[in-house]
Amino acid sequence: MRNFVIGLFGALFSIASGAKNITIDIPDGVAEETCKVIVNPVMANRIFLYKSFDGDIKNFRLYDGKWTPHYDGGYDESQKKWLGYDWVTKRTLPAAREQQIYVDPQYKGSSNQALGLNPFSVVDGRLVITARSIPPNLNAALPGFSFTSGLITTRSSFLQKYGYFEIDAKVPQGAHLLPAFWLLPFDKSWPPEIDVFEAPGHEKDTIITTVHSKDSIGKIHHSGCRLNMPNYDRNFHKYGVLWLPDKLIFYIDRKPVSIVKSPSGFDKPMYMLANLAVGGTWVGFMMNDDGVPVDYVIKDISAYSLKNNFECNLSQDGAKLCQGM
Repeated sequence: MRNFVIGLFGALFSIASGAKNITIDIPDGVAEETCKVIVNPVMANRIFLYKSFDGDIKNFRLYDGKWTPHYDGGYDESQKKWLGYDWVTKRTLPAAREQQIYVDPQYKGSSNQALGLNPFSVVDGRLVITARSIPPNLNAALPGFSFTSGLITTRSSFLQKYGYFEIDAKVPQGAHLLPAFWLLPFDKSWPPEIDVFEAPGHEKDTIITTVHSKDSIGKIHHSGCRLNMPNYDRNFHKYGVLWLPDKLIFYIDRKPVSIVKSPSGFDKPMYMLANLAVGGTWVGFMMNDDGVPVDYVIKDISAYSLKNNFECNLSQDGAKLCQGM
């Protein structure tokens, strides 16, 4: 039996009636423009959240339409479409000089055939993203990179404005690793950006929550909190953000850990991304392959609405677009 939700334009979407809804606590206090770590919070109230997206990780299928293994990029003006499946700019962040390229079995690189590289596997019902050294025989097909890794996004399947977004994962820690879970706007603008968590490997036992924004004159601002979390890589933890019109509250294991005022421009639907980057100007460069292979193990990725009868419709690109409150 299923529950059905009618979208704004009459589109019909279904959420499994067995989906797990959750409750979380909201801390008291006023959010400020600078991110603040929450210490010994006093809870103002508890809210009930309704699941709007279920990653169904245990049944992960790369090409089933739910997950996209690359960034957006490559607009073809003549066809009025975003193209470039094999474009390098969709599979790394050149400005950060990352050493990995995000691959999937169909990716060709600079060759004329699929390379068959797969950083994704499902083990015991969990998605494993593995970063590895590039096989020597494929160096020519992947010039300029030393490692392969994986990125998944919901850009083609799910977008939401406001609500709660969460990943349950065992996050690797290493000198030149940068695993993350984050949100980007569906219209390909930047900023805004919400980094639910980043774990820069050059800062031992540190988890960072950050918002990136742009003010009215176009100046870019960044506000983040550094959280000391010893041995986070030894166990699974839930990393989440409650995105409201006036503030963003970040959670670890559903306990509030940081808070910041919602900047101007944080009113666009966003999609979720999870990735494992290797090397770059921020975390430093991995000079050999001693740090790989390494796994980022994901148990669940979910999104929640603050209201039961949340409305969904289709975005211009055909993704499910929901209002989270």
